[in-house]
Amino acid sequence: MAGPEHETTASRAERRALDLLARRPRAESELRHALATHGYADDVIDATLSRLVARGYVDDRALAVEYLVSRAERLGHAPSRLLAELRTRGVPESVLEAAEREAREVHGVDAPRMVRREIDRRGAGPDADPRRKARVYNALLRAGYDADDVAAALGVAPPDESEP
Repeated sequence: MAGPEHETTASRAERRALDLLARRPRAESELRHALATHGYADDVIDATLSRLVARGYVDDRALAVEYLVSRAERLGHAPSRLLAELRTRGVPESVLEAAEREAREVHGVDAPRMVRREIDRRGAGPDADPRRKARVYNALLRAGYDADDVAAALGVAPPDESEP
């Protein structure tokens, strides 16, 4: 039976989690880690997260979809890079697979479309000078896109990696 001290601890844990969520959406594993770092017991953390999930305050799939769509559209980052970032935040692989599928099928976030969009947005179409294409090529590689896909979309040959 939970005593008043347990209830106080549980309410403090929930308040701490809600404070963290107020700053930005967080994966369940991020909240679990943050609460553990602040010394809350596993049973308190489990109960707190169960309540927050049940209320819809914590939803890893929704977080992942929103992250994929917003960062791909706003920053032009590759879905593969964004999925890797979500993995480091502790989002489970099964959730990432479903989120990636939804982002692609519902929101149109797929690498080939995003590469073409970024090339157009950055003015590196077919008539662009080679220096602009090279800058866009490098920018898209930094954004996480595959070199062969970017080269094909730009209509250039990828650099030969065997050269020193």
